[in-house]
Amino acid sequence: MQTDPDPTAAFTRLECGILAAVILLAAGVVIYAETRPAEAPAGMVVGTLDLSGHAVLIEDLYGHADEAGPGRMGAVSCSVRLFPGDMGGVDMGKAVVGFETKTEEWSLTKDAPTPPAWTITTRVNVPLFKVDDDDLLEPGEVFVLLATPGRTLGPGETFTLSVAPPGAVAASAVRTVPLKMTGVMELG
Repeated sequence: MQTDPDPTAAFTRLECGILAAVILLAAGVVIYAETRPAEAPAGMVVGTLDLSGHAVLIEDLYGHADEAGPGRMGAVSCSVRLFPGDMGGVDMGKAVVGFETKTEEWSLTKDAPTPPAWTITTRVNVPLFKVDDDDLLEPGEVFVLLATPGRTLGPGETFTLSVAPPGAVAASAVRTVPLKMTGVMELG
């Protein structure tokens, strides 16, 4: 009469086989992870973080009356800061600032002695941050820009001011010159 094999011995062999398969699989994963070529991180969150250092906001626009031509606006000032939560920095020294009306457009030159030109007039710090003197717009800093188009603008004329940091989409603001001119005019 034949006896059945020992059930505990068969179970032990099955457990050993499963354990060996798990060890081989784990070793394969480790070897693959260590030898595969490095890839750049990807995905929506990583893509958003990558762009975050290049996103700026244009705020607090003011028109400045032209001293030589009464009743005309000669320049615009605005505040530029990083988009809230951005951890990167923007090299404003390499930014492209543009000014456009319905009929003309100018690419303004940084620190040029004559229009069309733009310059950083003031560097301001946000509370709890300290501003430095370089052209790198960093978290906690606000730069005040003065933009002078190629000609003065008349009352009721609509214009677009744009600021494009290197490698990013331009931020823009569309405003209309007030009908009543004063020295400095809030443009909203």
